[in-house]
Amino acid sequence: MKQFNGWHIAQDEDGSNYSATFGPDDFEIWWLSGRDRTDPICESDQIELLENCVYLAEAENREITQTSEELSAAIREWASDWNYTLSTKGTP
Repeated sequence: MKQFNGWHIAQDEDGSNYSATFGPDDFEIWWLSGRDRTDPICESDQIELLENCVYLAEAENREITQTSEELSAAIREWASDWNYTLSTKGTP
């Protein structure tokens, strides 16, 4: 799977379908596009990020390879790590 424009993209062998997997790199790029490295991530931000992932996948006609629960857990884990680093080191 290769990264392209912040997406982790896989393509069917015949080139007809694309899928996307979201991860920490994607979340950080999107988070920092409108925020500062010193901004903590609250629960409403995590919900908004999940909604953005779904919206982007639908807009690009990409199938998300993660279940909703897996994507939500990945966002929560990333946000927890971000907030922990922010509270202990100052900036992620």
